[in-house]
Amino acid sequence: MVGQPLPLKGACEHYKRSNRWLRFPGCGKAFPCDVCHELQCAACEAGVWANKMICGFCSLEQGYSNKDCKCGGKMGGGASKTHWEGGAGCRNKVTMSNKDSKKFAGMCKTSSNKSERVGEKKPT
Repeated sequence: MVGQPLPLKGACEHYKRSNRWLRFPGCGKAFPCDVCHELQCAACEAGVWANKMICGFCSLEQGYSNKDCKCGGKMGGGASKTHWEGGAGCRNKVTMSNKDSKKFAGMCKTSSNKSERVGEKKPT
């Protein structure tokens, strides 16, 4: 019900700091996270992305984005980290914003003289 907070303000056992629920297009149901969706909804295909989110503070349903809710609630539950895409560790420097400090990190690194003589370290 709009205006009322979600249970635990949207958190679940997998994402304790989350403040939103996700609505998945395949089944049309809302779940606290993608892991809960895959565990509880056997009829849906795995790997489907949510297209709507529900605020944990006011239950307002809105399109999926990284913006905060109109009520002022933080939907992600913490600091915004735009270089961390989906938690998978992928940092695509082509699609990153130029304002993101991680985009240009490590570009001025040089290699040591030893690595030129001996070669790169081989994985074991």
